[in-house]
Amino acid sequence: MHKKQHLFAALVAFALVNTGLCFAQEESPEAASYESTEETPTEEATSEEAPVQAPQPIYYIVPAQTQAPQNDPAPAAQSHYTNISETTASQPLPVATPAARESRVSLFFEADLSYYLTSQSYEEESEYDLNTHRDDVYAYQYYDGQGFAVGLSLGAVIKDFVGLRGFLNIGMQSGESSYESKDVRCDSCSNINTDWTDYRFGAVATLFPFNSTRNALYNSYLDIMFGAAIHERDDNVAEDYDREVTATGFLKFEIGKLFPISKSWNIGFGVAYSLDYSFTYSVSSTEEIDYGDFGHSLWVGARFAFKRNKD
Repeated sequence: MHKKQHLFAALVAFALVNTGLCFAQEESPEAASYESTEETPTEEATSEEAPVQAPQPIYYIVPAQTQAPQNDPAPAAQSHYTNISETTASQPLPVATPAARESRVSLFFEADLSYYLTSQSYEEESEYDLNTHRDDVYAYQYYDGQGFAVGLSLGAVIKDFVGLRGFLNIGMQSGESSYESKDVRCDSCSNINTDWTDYRFGAVATLFPFNSTRNALYNSYLDIMFGAAIHERDDNVAEDYDREVTATGFLKFEIGKLFPISKSWNIGFGVAYSLDYSFTYSVSSTEEIDYGDFGHSLWVGARFAFKRNKD
């Protein structure tokens, strides 16, 4: 009986221990369930709020990024635009300089070599009243010759259209002269070999009427020269007739064309006619004087000119 009591007591104790263990096992799942229950609402709340917040980066953030370059400046490393203030501070902006305007006036220089033919006639007649007891006077001199002349001119041309220059021309000819005078008796004063030297100086006005480079006549010109001429004659009887040195006015017309060989240099040719003249006519109660000295020349020559041409 005593052993049964001890066995029963052991069983009771084992049952109590098992009961305590079971109770402990049941208590720990509850705690876990309880803790999970407390965390689950948070997760459920998060899962419930997530669908509401998820469209925000999809529908609102993405459009905001596409509009960012218009409203907000991009980061410096990714910006495609230049900050003007930074550029101005680091490097000055280039300043536009106006294009230089070409002057309307340019240098005009010309050298020429010409061949020319001259025919000159001099006639003088003086008629006096009988009351003066003076004899009438007459004198004649004729010359025909040919030779070469060189000339230089310097001035300016305006807008490649009109120019004005001063010129100096020296020519030398060889020809024949004939003399006749009432005061000088000469039986052999015809067809005398005569050397003739001309000195001409004055001004020349030049017009370029065809001012377009598209025109085939571009650089064609018209010259009008005017000034004075001094003629020296060297023969055996010129001094006897007081014709060794004479002076006349001078007028010359020339047409020609220049051909550009560079921006400023030109070569060309021209033909010209010139008139040398000196005359006097006077009438009084006692005398009538008629004096005329005229020379006609034809010229043809080459020109070498410096003037700025159009592009």
